[in-house]
Amino acid sequence: MRVAPLRWEIVEIDAAALDGDAAGPDDDAVGQALERLVRRGLDGMLERVAPTLGAARAVGCRVRLAGRTKHERAVRRLAAAE
Repeated sequence: MRVAPLRWEIVEIDAAALDGDAAGPDDDAVGQALERLVRRGLDGMLERVAPTLGAARAVGCRVRLAGRTKHERAVRRLAAAE
């Protein structure tokens, strides 16, 4: 049986990084900071896995937000809005 040429990766984002990266406590500022952190995490993952892709033609990715942040309520509202 052939397996699809797909590779799965997990990118873990430290929620505490939002505390220093968000310009303010409002949802827009937290959302923009979270987007920057996710992009940095994805860029790092791509740099790490690119040389080792082998036969994989696609990379699936699960982003996991871990840890604590003082912006927890804003993060929960943003997640619920998606």
